[in-house]
Amino acid sequence: MSNTIINSLGRKLPQNVFGRILRPYNGIHNSTISGSRVGSPYQPKFISRKTKRFYDSLELLLDNLPLHDGMSISFHHALRNGDNVVLPIVEGLASKGIKNITLATTALFPVHTPLIEYIRSGIIGRIEGSVNGPLGNAISRGEVIVPCS
Repeated sequence: MSNTIINSLGRKLPQNVFGRILRPYNGIHNSTISGSRVGSPYQPKFISRKTKRFYDSLELLLDNLPLHDGMSISFHHALRNGDNVVLPIVEGLASKGIKNITLATTALFPVHTPLIEYIRSGIIGRIEGSVNGPLGNAISRGEVIVPCS
């Protein structure tokens, strides 16, 4: 490639595309952003270099989050019925005594059936998203009451 630039991953990119000059992303602490957003100056807020971004366990992560009753947690459903993320996190929040959470997911599937007990116990107070399988059936039949959108 002629007129190439190298990004932070060492990948070659064209220097311009359709006449637009590209500036490769150089990492969170090495990039600058400028411009305006709805007329006001944009001031990026980067994560401090001292902020830990990865934790050795879910418990350590939850210990370092500002958890509170009534909070919302959000998940994407890309793993569908193979999901092993939602349940451990809800279980972890329950172990911390967090209640009345809003579970915002694109969709819940049969693998999420154990959430029924977290609804009954008041850990989950609301669900935003599609609910399928036994959990959806239990809500439809009125076996568990949870406001859904």
